[in-house]
Amino acid sequence: MLTRISHAKAKGQSAAEFLAETEEKERSKRRALRPTDANTSDIKSMDRIIAEVYIGYEQVLQKNGALDFDDLLVYGVRLFSTHEESVFWCRHVLVDEL
Repeated sequence: MLTRISHAKAKGQSAAEFLAETEEKERSKRRALRPTDANTSDIKSMDRIIAEVYIGYEQVLQKNGALDFDDLLVYGVRLFSTHEESVFWCRHVLVDEL
């Protein structure tokens, strides 16, 4: 589960975006189902469960004013991408989590 969340964060996907993508995939699958398969649509997909956990995980991080390792990497890339002046003096970046 954490690996899937980490991959989503690495792609820049928020929890809400991951959920939206999951819902779109589920809608596409439902359209492809035969009417006799309709009762299987009540079962939550693994992606849906991961999306719900991801949303809760982000809420806990925000409530605690915390970042996880992936956040440190993503925010660092965002900083250096949007503020080019910060790159001129920087040779190395060390990201460490306790």
